[in-house]
Amino acid sequence: MASITITHTHAEGTLIEGTTKGDGTNEILKANRWRYSRAVGWYIPRSRDRQPNTRTISATAAALREAGHEVTTQIDNTPRDAATVEAERLAHEEARADHTATRATNAAARAEAAQARFDRDRAALPWGGQPILIGHHSEGRHRNAIARADRSLGAAVQADREAEAAAETAERAAEATAKRYEPKAVAIKIDNLSKQLHKIRRRINGSSHNFGGGYVEVTPPAHGAHLDYLQTEETRLEDELKLWQDVRAVQLLSGQAQEYSRDTIAKGGRVQLRGRWWHKVKRVNPKTVTLIVETRPDGTEWTLTYRYAEITGYQAPQA
Repeated sequence: MASITITHTHAEGTLIEGTTKGDGTNEILKANRWRYSRAVGWYIPRSRDRQPNTRTISATAAALREAGHEVTTQIDNTPRDAATVEAERLAHEEARADHTATRATNAAARAEAAQARFDRDRAALPWGGQPILIGHHSEGRHRNAIARADRSLGAAVQADREAEAAAETAERAAEATAKRYEPKAVAIKIDNLSKQLHKIRRRINGSSHNFGGGYVEVTPPAHGAHLDYLQTEETRLEDELKLWQDVRAVQLLSGQAQEYSRDTIAKGGRVQLRGRWWHKVKRVNPKTVTLIVETRPDGTEWTLTYRYAEITGYQAPQA
């Protein structure tokens, strides 16, 4: 039986070493939702730069031991700094953009060559759409020419579709980084990270919620392994939040973005969303703004609420 080691680091994610083809471990790993890659072998999806999934690791180790394998685990739960993670992500996106651009160029070349073959085969057909002369010595040649033209047409259409799909993929890959750093995207990311951090701190310190009627639900502070998990997550979120706040600060100083809040938005003004739609402000709230989307014929209003981070423009109410 194999001597297997399950490892986890934030840089590499959760991997497994010591398995070999035919040792029966693949069925166990598949059953526990591991995946296989030629580059790294078996791995747990989406485990990089995250805390270890101890439930999956423990279940996998138990199943492997039950099958007779010797299993050890090596867990390093030290988060990487957010700047390193982001730099690696950007490098990956750049490499992916270059790769998809090359694929698109090659696909376009194949489509052009396929079109040229079709043009050649079509030109070889008898002029003027002459019908096949049954029994004539040219019948076989004529039928073969039609078949070649038909095959080359199908190949040209398929190649053109593949080239179009490759071009769209390349365009999306090229725009990925730009969209990630759009001012609105950065503002929303900061808002989401702040909410996550608030929830983590409530779990660490304990919390209470008054449901009314004299019923108060109290959640005690975390302790033990769960507290360790939450504190590690708190450190990671604080670091990531600081990174994006720095990005946001540069955007505000350079004029690329503007900060919106209940202090800068007034009732009666107009707010732009997603760089396109403008709506009148009905109410400003501590963390959101309520907008009038439509006024119905009976005078009632259809309103929606959005976070300040989603605002891309503002017009003050007219005096």
